[in-house]
Amino acid sequence: MEEQKKEPQLEPSIEKQSKGKKILAFLKRKKKWLKWIIILIIIVVVVMKIRANVTKQIGQMTPKVKTTTMEKRDLEMTLTGSGVIEPQDQYTVVPLVQGEILSAPFEEGQQVKKGDLLYEIDTKEVQNSIKSAKLNVEQAQNAYDNAVKAKDDLILTSNVSGYIKDLKVKEGDMVTAGMQIADIYDNTTMYLTVPFNTMDVKGSWVGKKAVVFAGEDEERLTGTVVEVSPVTETLSGGRIVKQVKISVVNPGGLTDGLTGIATVDGVECNDEGTFSVKEQTTLLASGSGEISSLNIKKGEKIKDGQTYATLKGDTVDSQIKNAKTALESAQLTLESQQDSLDNYKITAPISGQVITKTKKKGDKISMSSQTSAEGMSLAVIYDLSSLKFEMKVDELDIKNVKVGQKVEVTCEALEGKKMTGHVENISLKSVSQNGVTQYPVLVRMDKVYDLLPGMNVDSKIIVKKEKQVDSLPLECLQRGNVVYVKEEGSDSEQNTTKKTGTEALTATQNGGIPAGFKEVNVQVGIDDGDYVQIKSGLQEGDQIYVPSPQQSTLDMYMSGAYAGDSSSESSSATE
Repeated sequence: MEEQKKEPQLEPSIEKQSKGKKILAFLKRKKKWLKWIIILIIIVVVVMKIRANVTKQIGQMTPKVKTTTMEKRDLEMTLTGSGVIEPQDQYTVVPLVQGEILSAPFEEGQQVKKGDLLYEIDTKEVQNSIKSAKLNVEQAQNAYDNAVKAKDDLILTSNVSGYIKDLKVKEGDMVTAGMQIADIYDNTTMYLTVPFNTMDVKGSWVGKKAVVFAGEDEERLTGTVVEVSPVTETLSGGRIVKQVKISVVNPGGLTDGLTGIATVDGVECNDEGTFSVKEQTTLLASGSGEISSLNIKKGEKIKDGQTYATLKGDTVDSQIKNAKTALESAQLTLESQQDSLDNYKITAPISGQVITKTKKKGDKISMSSQTSAEGMSLAVIYDLSSLKFEMKVDELDIKNVKVGQKVEVTCEALEGKKMTGHVENISLKSVSQNGVTQYPVLVRMDKVYDLLPGMNVDSKIIVKKEKQVDSLPLECLQRGNVVYVKEEGSDSEQNTTKKTGTEALTATQNGGIPAGFKEVNVQVGIDDGDYVQIKSGLQEGDQIYVPSPQQSTLDMYMSGAYAGDSSSESSSATE
């Protein structure tokens, strides 16, 4: 009985093992196909999950229509720019003359008033020039007077006395006023210079009488010591002497180069000396013309007022004209020299603060071939009673700028400081660069504030102001002057949200009109960059479409940036 029971138990176990082996054998044979089936299942699952996420994101990003209404606002239209602060006026002090600075009674940082003395320069050089110019005027005046006097008789007269040493003209020569006629020397007084032993000479001899013996005949004359040389000389034989100069009235026989000796206080000179004339000068023509007769010769004596030549009559008028021209020229030169005296005292040309001082008392101002007094800066003065700056305005905006407009000014160096100015001038001297033309606009600060020259400032010109005008956010404008107005009885938000993601996007992308809205043209006014004035086209309470900030992202989806990914997922799922 027991053996019969055991046999049926073994048979099912053997059968199960046989089936299991068959299954394993089947799986081994189908292993390659099973692998691809699993991979395909995984891909389908992933694609469906991605598609669900994208659909969810699109649904979340589907814009809900936002609207607004007109509101009353104060608007300002502005133009912005920048510039650099400059003083009201500035002046660089430069010299017009040269010389030593005698005084400079001011310092850097000091406030000076217009007309205050800055520099005083030594006038020694110009004073000498003035003396020379005066002499030239006197000579030219004499020449002119003589030319006028000579008009009737055409006679030239001498204005000097002496002997003619050299005659420079002859009859028939043409002369002009001021031309040299002869060299004249005056021998009415002669000088005798003789050596005395140094031990005998005394400085007190000057002014004492001296006994003079002239020439080989030793004519006795009386003279006066006028000079004792301080320099000693050594003559032949080792004689150490000093030269003594004695003046003698010429009795008529003394000539230049004649020898003589002398005694002073009973002391005899060491050796003989020579006579020389007291003065030499030049006789100048007092008129112009051709010499018809000449009444002087070389070696003869001529006196002041003596007639020495006669000119032909047809040159007199020209002579007077030339003399007058010469006189006027000399007078102008003198006036110019006298006027230049003012340049030796340099005063402050404006009231203000001394910024720099480059020269001080004792310094010398000189001109050379490389630099001139005109190019040398002595000081710089700023008038800081008012400040200004220049800003550039584009050619498209310049028509909106008017003199007197208010300008708001800020400065990084004065953080938080509110400052104002006004447009003072609009220059027509434009500057063009890279195809853009700009015009300089001068802005005058209303106050000095704490600004300093050289500071950089930013500016905002208040072009136009409107108080409590109908306004909309600038972003509401479509294509310049179009807005989307909600139609009566429509529920734009509900209509939009009922559509699929793609359908909702289509309603607003590429300038499309949202569902439930209509296109309206409006007349706009000024804007402040955020809001724009609405002059006409809308009624109070109109609901105006405001584009959503998400619009750009949605447009990317609709243009294919995200749609391409979606299509690829769909393709994979289909496969």
